[in-house]
Amino acid sequence: MQGDRLSNMLSGIRNGLMARKPSVLQKSTKTCLQVLDILWEEGYIQGYSYMGKGEVEIVLKYRRGRPVMKDLGRISRPGRPLYLSALDLYKVHKAKLHILVVATPQGLLEGKKALKKGQGGEVLCYIK
Repeated sequence: MQGDRLSNMLSGIRNGLMARKPSVLQKSTKTCLQVLDILWEEGYIQGYSYMGKGEVEIVLKYRRGRPVMKDLGRISRPGRPLYLSALDLYKVHKAKLHILVVATPQGLLEGKKALKKGQGGEVLCYIK
């Protein structure tokens, strides 16, 4: 059984941050790489590199020895997806709780960008 690669990647990043590792090696999928692109654009990781054989090395980011990300986790799960409309995304964004990664018809977008395009979709994960 393959399992949920996105959840595994997020757990690996969280564990690497708690252990103060400079980087972590994870199995990846196309969705995982798109989430890593968003994490990099938002400044939560220093970068990542594709290592071949479906693996990616994620270079974690710290500021003054403390992790930039306080928390991250999966919201939508394979057996229980969570969909939000653009209006619901606006309410969550207005509360300024955290950054959301949303799977829209236009691809994976960060919550603010999905709002600008007036798109709702499946909320994959959050980053704090």
